[in-house]
Amino acid sequence: MTDKEYIEKLENKLMYALSPTTHELSENTKKLFKNVIFENLDEDTYTIRQELKKYWKGLCKR
Repeated sequence: MTDKEYIEKLENKLMYALSPTTHELSENTKKLFKNVIFENLDEDTYTIRQELKKYWKGLCKR
């Protein structure tokens, strides 16, 4: 496994662990969730999860 594959696997696990939903996510939503996590990387997991929830609620309103 390459470093890139390993990092991608960790990103996916983190994204699903913090995800506010149990739904399967589209590739686009996964990218957007990863961006939210990256933008809040210095925050605690509670804050990151709250940011993901806010983002998810915004998606559901569309």
